[in-house]
Amino acid sequence: MRTASHPFATQKRSSCLLRVGSQATATFDKKRPCNQGSWKQGRQLVLAVHISQAARVVREIREEDVEDITCLQAKAFYDPWDNVWIDNFFLKLFEADVRGIINSKLKDQDKSRFQAFVAEGNGSGTPLTGVVEVSLQSSQEVVQALGAASGETYAYIACMAVAENSRRKGIALQLLQAAEKQAMQWDQNVTALHVYTTNDVAVKAYEKAGYTPLKRDGRWRTLLGARQRILMCKNLMT
Repeated sequence: MRTASHPFATQKRSSCLLRVGSQATATFDKKRPCNQGSWKQGRQLVLAVHISQAARVVREIREEDVEDITCLQAKAFYDPWDNVWIDNFFLKLFEADVRGIINSKLKDQDKSRFQAFVAEGNGSGTPLTGVVEVSLQSSQEVVQALGAASGETYAYIACMAVAENSRRKGIALQLLQAAEKQAMQWDQNVTALHVYTTNDVAVKAYEKAGYTPLKRDGRWRTLLGARQRILMCKNLMT
Protein backbone atom coordinates (compact mmCIF):
# COMPACT_ATOMS: atom_id res chain seq x y z
CA MET A 1 0.00 0.00 0.00
CA ARG A 2 1.23 3.49 -0.56
CA THR A 3 0.19 7.08 -0.16
CA ALA A 4 -0.49 9.46 -3.01
CA SER A 5 3.01 10.57 -3.81
CA HIS A 6 6.41 11.24 -2.51
CA PRO A 7 7.65 14.83 -2.13
CA PHE A 8 10.28 14.14 -4.76
CA ALA A 9 8.09 12.21 -7.18
CA THR A 10 8.17 13.42 -10.76
CA GLN A 11 4.87 14.49 -12.29
CA LYS A 12 5.57 13.64 -15.91
CA ARG A 13 3.00 10.86 -16.22
CA SER A 14 0.00 9.51 -14.40
CA SER A 15 0.26 6.15 -12.69
CA CYS A 16 -1.34 4.11 -9.95
CA LEU A 17 0.70 5.70 -7.18
CA LEU A 18 -0.72 7.21 -4.03
CA ARG A 19 0.46 10.12 -2.10
CA VAL A 20 1.36 10.24 1.28
CA GLY A 21 -0.63 11.34 2.84
CA SER A 22 -2.09 8.36 1.19
CA GLN A 23 -1.58 4.74 0.79
CA ALA A 24 -2.21 2.06 -1.71
CA THR A 25 -0.37 -0.83 -3.14
CA ALA A 26 2.70 0.48 -4.86
CA THR A 27 3.68 -0.85 -8.26
CA PHE A 28 7.35 -1.83 -8.11
CA ASP A 29 9.62 -2.39 -11.07
CA LYS A 30 11.16 -5.85 -10.79
CA LYS A 31 13.67 -5.02 -13.51
CA ARG A 32 15.29 -2.41 -11.30
CA PRO A 33 16.50 -4.11 -8.11
CA CYS A 34 17.74 -1.81 -5.41
CA ASN A 35 20.82 -2.63 -3.39
CA GLN A 36 19.59 -3.22 0.10
CA GLY A 37 21.73 -1.94 2.93
CA SER A 38 22.20 -4.26 5.86
CA TRP A 39 20.69 -3.28 9.17
CA LYS A 40 21.06 -4.56 12.70
CA GLN A 41 18.08 -5.96 14.47
CA GLY A 42 17.32 -3.73 17.46
CA ARG A 43 15.98 -4.84 20.78
CA GLN A 44 14.00 -1.74 21.66
CA LEU A 45 10.58 -2.06 20.06
CA VAL A 46 7.99 0.67 19.96
CA LEU A 47 5.13 -1.36 18.60
CA ALA A 48 5.17 -5.14 18.25
CA VAL A 49 2.48 -6.66 16.09
CA HIS A 50 2.61 -10.39 15.41
CA ILE A 51 0.17 -10.66 12.52
CA SER A 52 2.01 -12.23 9.61
CA GLN A 53 5.36 -13.67 8.72
CA ALA A 54 6.01 -10.71 6.44
CA ALA A 55 6.08 -8.11 9.21
CA ARG A 56 6.92 -9.39 12.65
CA VAL A 57 7.42 -5.93 14.11
CA VAL A 58 6.47 -2.35 13.37
CA ARG A 59 8.88 0.01 15.11
CA GLU A 60 10.33 3.51 14.99
CA ILE A 61 12.83 4.35 12.25
CA ARG A 62 16.57 4.06 13.00
CA GLU A 63 19.64 5.38 11.19
CA GLU A 64 20.52 1.95 9.83
CA ASP A 65 17.15 1.82 8.03
CA VAL A 66 17.99 4.61 5.59
CA GLU A 67 19.07 2.45 2.64
CA ASP A 68 16.12 0.09 2.94
CA ILE A 69 13.70 3.02 3.13
CA THR A 70 15.37 4.69 0.16
CA CYS A 71 14.83 1.53 -1.86
CA LEU A 72 11.20 1.12 -0.76
CA GLN A 73 10.23 4.70 -1.52
CA ALA A 74 12.16 4.90 -4.78
CA LYS A 75 10.41 1.80 -6.07
CA ALA A 76 7.05 3.10 -4.88
CA PHE A 77 7.17 6.72 -6.00
CA TYR A 78 9.61 7.04 -8.87
CA ASP A 79 8.04 7.37 -12.35
CA PRO A 80 10.32 5.60 -14.86
CA TRP A 81 11.33 7.03 -18.22
CA ASP A 82 11.17 5.06 -21.47
CA ASN A 83 14.80 5.77 -22.33
CA VAL A 84 16.97 3.53 -20.16
CA TRP A 85 19.90 5.97 -20.01
CA ILE A 86 17.70 8.88 -18.98
CA ASP A 87 15.83 6.63 -16.59
CA ASN A 88 18.99 5.45 -14.82
CA PHE A 89 20.17 9.04 -14.46
CA PHE A 90 16.94 10.34 -12.94
CA LEU A 91 16.52 7.25 -10.75
CA LYS A 92 19.92 7.92 -9.15
CA LEU A 93 18.95 11.55 -8.58
CA PHE A 94 15.65 10.47 -7.07
CA GLU A 95 17.31 7.98 -4.74
CA ALA A 96 19.85 10.61 -3.68
CA ASP A 97 17.02 13.04 -2.88
CA VAL A 98 15.14 10.42 -0.86
CA ARG A 99 18.28 9.41 1.03
CA GLY A 100 19.20 13.02 1.78
CA ILE A 101 15.76 13.97 3.07
CA ILE A 102 15.47 10.86 5.23
CA ASN A 103 18.87 11.61 6.78
CA SER A 104 17.82 15.22 7.32
CA LYS A 105 14.61 14.15 9.04
CA LEU A 106 16.52 11.80 11.30
CA LYS A 107 19.05 14.47 12.20
CA ASP A 108 16.49 17.19 12.93
CA GLN A 109 13.71 14.91 14.12
CA ASP A 110 11.33 16.49 16.62
CA LYS A 111 9.39 13.54 18.00
CA SER A 112 6.69 15.87 19.26
CA ARG A 113 5.81 16.67 15.62
CA PHE A 114 7.26 13.94 13.39
CA GLN A 115 7.70 10.19 13.53
CA ALA A 116 8.35 7.41 11.02
CA PHE A 117 7.68 3.71 11.41
CA VAL A 118 9.04 0.72 9.52
CA ALA A 119 7.89 -2.88 9.19
CA GLU A 120 10.67 -5.38 9.73
CA GLY A 121 11.05 -8.44 7.55
CA ASN A 122 10.96 -11.99 8.80
CA GLY A 123 14.38 -12.60 10.27
CA SER A 124 17.54 -10.69 11.09
CA GLY A 125 19.26 -9.06 8.14
CA THR A 126 16.23 -9.12 5.82
CA PRO A 127 15.11 -5.91 4.07
CA LEU A 128 12.36 -3.78 5.57
CA THR A 129 8.93 -4.50 4.15
CA GLY A 130 7.19 -1.16 4.71
CA VAL A 131 7.47 2.43 5.88
CA VAL A 132 5.14 5.27 6.84
CA GLU A 133 5.56 8.82 8.14
CA VAL A 134 3.23 10.84 10.34
CA SER A 135 3.57 14.50 11.30
CA LEU A 136 1.63 17.35 12.87
CA GLN A 137 0.37 19.74 10.20
CA SER A 138 -1.73 22.89 10.14
CA SER A 139 -2.52 23.56 6.47
CA GLN A 140 -5.54 25.88 6.52
CA GLU A 141 -6.99 24.23 3.42
CA VAL A 142 -6.99 20.84 5.14
CA VAL A 143 -8.10 22.23 8.51
CA GLN A 144 -11.11 23.86 6.85
CA ALA A 145 -11.99 20.62 5.08
CA LEU A 146 -11.70 18.63 8.30
CA GLY A 147 -13.96 21.03 10.20
CA ALA A 148 -14.35 21.22 13.95
CA ALA A 149 -13.07 17.68 14.53
CA SER A 150 -9.42 18.59 14.00
CA GLY A 151 -8.99 21.91 15.79
CA GLU A 152 -5.98 23.89 14.55
CA THR A 153 -3.76 20.88 13.81
CA TYR A 154 -4.08 17.34 12.50
CA ALA A 155 -1.87 14.27 12.06
CA TYR A 156 -0.87 13.85 8.42
CA ILE A 157 0.12 10.40 7.14
CA ALA A 158 2.53 10.31 4.23
CA CYS A 159 5.19 8.42 2.27
CA MET A 160 3.72 5.01 3.00
CA ALA A 161 5.13 2.20 0.89
CA VAL A 162 4.98 -1.60 1.18
CA ALA A 163 7.27 -3.97 -0.72
CA GLU A 164 5.59 -5.75 -3.62
CA ASN A 165 6.17 -9.25 -2.26
CA SER A 166 4.75 -8.26 1.14
CA ARG A 167 1.36 -6.91 0.07
CA ARG A 168 -1.99 -8.28 1.20
CA LYS A 169 -0.46 -9.50 4.45
CA GLY A 170 -1.75 -6.77 6.74
CA ILE A 171 1.45 -4.70 6.72
CA ALA A 172 -0.17 -1.50 5.43
CA LEU A 173 -2.82 -1.76 8.15
CA GLN A 174 -0.12 -2.30 10.78
CA LEU A 175 1.70 0.82 9.61
CA LEU A 176 -1.52 2.83 9.58
CA GLN A 177 -2.32 1.71 13.11
CA ALA A 178 1.16 2.71 14.28
CA ALA A 179 0.71 6.18 12.74
CA GLU A 180 -2.75 6.53 14.28
CA LYS A 181 -1.45 5.46 17.68
CA GLN A 182 1.24 8.14 17.43
CA ALA A 183 -1.40 10.72 16.48
CA MET A 184 -3.39 9.89 19.62
CA GLN A 185 -0.24 10.23 21.72
CA TRP A 186 -0.01 13.76 20.28
CA ASP A 187 -3.60 14.33 21.43
CA GLN A 188 -4.85 14.54 17.85
CA ASN A 189 -8.45 13.60 17.07
CA VAL A 190 -8.02 13.24 13.30
CA THR A 191 -5.60 11.70 10.82
CA ALA A 192 -5.55 12.85 7.20
CA LEU A 193 -3.90 11.71 4.00
CA HIS A 194 -4.02 12.20 0.24
CA VAL A 195 -4.49 9.54 -2.40
CA TYR A 196 -4.53 9.92 -6.19
CA THR A 197 -7.98 9.92 -7.74
CA THR A 198 -6.88 7.26 -10.22
CA ASN A 199 -5.95 4.79 -7.48
CA ASP A 200 -9.26 3.08 -6.79
CA VAL A 201 -7.54 0.21 -4.98
CA ALA A 202 -5.98 2.57 -2.46
CA VAL A 203 -9.17 4.56 -1.94
CA LYS A 204 -11.10 1.37 -1.15
CA ALA A 205 -8.33 0.17 1.16
CA TYR A 206 -8.41 3.42 3.11
CA GLU A 207 -12.18 3.36 3.31
CA LYS A 208 -11.98 -0.16 4.71
CA ALA A 209 -9.53 1.13 7.33
CA GLY A 210 -12.04 3.80 8.39
CA TYR A 211 -11.06 6.76 6.20
CA THR A 212 -13.68 9.01 4.59
CA PRO A 213 -13.15 11.00 1.35
CA LEU A 214 -13.57 14.74 1.97
CA LYS A 215 -12.60 16.67 -1.15
CA ARG A 216 -10.73 16.50 -4.44
CA ASP A 217 -7.99 18.78 -5.65
CA GLY A 218 -9.05 21.41 -8.15
CA ARG A 219 -8.56 20.82 -11.87
CA TRP A 220 -5.82 23.45 -11.83
CA ARG A 221 -3.38 20.79 -10.58
CA THR A 222 -3.63 18.92 -13.86
CA LEU A 223 -2.86 22.12 -15.76
CA LEU A 224 0.40 22.32 -13.79
CA GLY A 225 1.27 18.71 -14.66
CA ALA A 226 0.30 17.30 -11.26
CA ARG A 227 -2.16 14.51 -10.55
CA GLN A 228 -5.43 15.10 -8.76
CA ARG A 229 -5.71 13.79 -5.23
CA ILE A 230 -8.48 12.97 -2.79
CA LEU A 231 -8.18 14.20 0.78
CA MET A 232 -9.29 11.47 3.20
CA CYS A 233 -9.58 11.57 6.97
CA LYS A 234 -10.35 9.37 9.95
CA ASN A 235 -11.87 10.44 13.25
CA LEU A 236 -9.84 8.67 15.92
CA MET A 237 -12.39 9.40 18.63
CA THR A 238 -15.17 7.25 17.17
